[in-house]
Amino acid sequence: MDTNFFITRNLIVGLLLVYVSVVFLHVSHLPVWTFALFTFTVLWRVNILREKWPSPRRVLRTLLVVLSFTLLFIDYQNLAAVEPMVSLLLLAFTLKLLEIRYYRDFLVLIFLSYFVIASSFLFDQSVLHTFFGVVSTVITTVVLIQVNSIGISINSRIRLALKMLLQSLLLAAVMMLVLPRLNPLWTVPLQSGEALVGVSDSMSPGDFDQLIRSNELALRITFEDQIIERSQMYWRGLVFDQFDGRRWQRSEPVGITATHHQGSHRFQADLRESFQRDSSGNVIHYEVLMEPTGQHWLYGLSPLLIESQTPHPLVYTQNQEVLQKQKIHQRVKYLAASRLGITRHSNNQPVKQLSIREREQYIALPVGSNPRTYDQAIIWRQQASSDQDYINNVLQFFRENFTYTLSPPKLSRHTSDEFLFSTQQGFCEHFSSSFVVLMRSVGIPSRIVVGYQGGQWSSDKTYLNVYQRDAHAWAEVWLESQGWVRVDPTAAVAEVRIERGVTAALPESERELVGRTSSVYQWLGQLQNQWQLIDYRWQQWVLDYDSQKQKTLLTDYLGNITPLKLAFLILLPLLVTASIVGFTLYRSHRIHNADEKKVYTTLQRKLSRLGIDSIKGESINAYCERAAKYLAQKPVSTESTNESMNKKILLINTIKNEFERLLYQPDSSVNTLSTIKKLLKRL
Repeated sequence: MDTNFFITRNLIVGLLLVYVSVVFLHVSHLPVWTFALFTFTVLWRVNILREKWPSPRRVLRTLLVVLSFTLLFIDYQNLAAVEPMVSLLLLAFTLKLLEIRYYRDFLVLIFLSYFVIASSFLFDQSVLHTFFGVVSTVITTVVLIQVNSIGISINSRIRLALKMLLQSLLLAAVMMLVLPRLNPLWTVPLQSGEALVGVSDSMSPGDFDQLIRSNELALRITFEDQIIERSQMYWRGLVFDQFDGRRWQRSEPVGITATHHQGSHRFQADLRESFQRDSSGNVIHYEVLMEPTGQHWLYGLSPLLIESQTPHPLVYTQNQEVLQKQKIHQRVKYLAASRLGITRHSNNQPVKQLSIREREQYIALPVGSNPRTYDQAIIWRQQASSDQDYINNVLQFFRENFTYTLSPPKLSRHTSDEFLFSTQQGFCEHFSSSFVVLMRSVGIPSRIVVGYQGGQWSSDKTYLNVYQRDAHAWAEVWLESQGWVRVDPTAAVAEVRIERGVTAALPESERELVGRTSSVYQWLGQLQNQWQLIDYRWQQWVLDYDSQKQKTLLTDYLGNITPLKLAFLILLPLLVTASIVGFTLYRSHRIHNADEKKVYTTLQRKLSRLGIDSIKGESINAYCERAAKYLAQKPVSTESTNESMNKKILLINTIKNEFERLLYQPDSSVNTLSTIKKLLKRL
């Protein structure tokens, strides 16, 4: 087979098109340097095609392989993981382009491309990615047909590839609906080094600026039983308890807590027990679809209890955080329960008091930091009758003197001093940070919570979209009779921020910074909402189709599920598909046979008019040769008649050659039949 295989320009161009479409599916997670290698390889292959450069020698190919391995190891440190192995597969696919010689080389690349297309779904399963995956599959199939059927037109190859794809859809749908459901491949852990957009594990003035300007999705929430007010939608993430004068962070790094935390099971059990004791109806249930963050923590209303199984073990902390032991590099979906109202450690039970160490932890401030804030806090506390009265006075101070803006003046060393008594302009992180400093200055335990606040309902009002622009920071203070209580100083300055979102709270001149507010772009926002709705339904109906949903669906339509019913469901589409394919092949064969007989009958009629009748048992080749010889020997009277006769002889010989192609190259039958018909009209 290899000895008779010729590498044509069209084959190389088709293969390069397959390569580009396959690489496009992996753009989001490949190291940057790989694209330089991809470009170099494609340029070399194109110049080989143009006969400008020679094929690379074995030494160069070996050096490229060694270089690729080395760079991959430098990037990932560990090649025994999904991402480096997929990258290695793409690099092998790339370098193979440089040594195409035989038919088997083409087959290896084509079949490898199918595998690379499938591997791209480990990283992205969205509707748009699926669409591009289908397009790439069709392109690959078209080139596979081209390799095995030279002579078929591009339109015929595309039609055949689409037919093959459609014929496989029925079987794929049945296998998805009926066969036992296993965990999909895209649930395998990925170790991506890519920095993802989202709330960070620390906070300083200005950190939320880029988040608030982002329209990227963070969460999608579907409420199961009751819908809560927007003012209650505080999607809790992390708690910051340590302050260095400018930056807030956790006293224990998130990674250490997620992997070595003690007492998680006890915190989870206490929380579950308190929910079970709650008879007030304040416990709500909802489903969260969370976008990849590259971080450990999950989001939800406080207190948060995860009721469904997640891909990796969870850790519950005493700060009412929920962490996943593995970083979240893919979408994660979970069922959650929370209790509305004041955040407590238990329901209708005495509040467990802070230990001496915990109290010191939550009132600690760096020595010499923000002295004016400290002095003013002491004065205000002496003027207040209680801690609650002091908190109310501080909130009133914020309410009367501060402005909510995304463009505040920059702060230097003593951030709280400058913000409280000089600039008095900022957004949530400025308000929450300075508020907690005021609380700690007078010995009130307090901390900062970061996450998201609010959200926007989908176009069909069935679920809530929470965007990165909804990122928010608020405070929690410890009151002896209540425990940890949420206090949001931003709400005192711009209550509309909590009720209607960040855009409504900003001055008119800054609203464009958040995006999707101008009427000029309103249609774009509506289109984005519709697309997000489609993507969410795709996630619910296709990607989340698990064994439980499968059982429910089959029970609804089949009643009691038996092996006989399942066998019938599997065999029926197989038989239907086989029948369709068989009928299509049979009909195609019949049509081609009928067309061949028709054109041969036309040839007989044409030659009979010239006085040349066919002989029974005579082949088409012999018949045409006899006709050409007869016309060549026939006497002619004029020069014009002789010229006409020579044209007829040439046409008969051409028709003979086309008939040979029709009989011995069936892959080109459609084009050949069309050519013979045109020649017969001229004859």
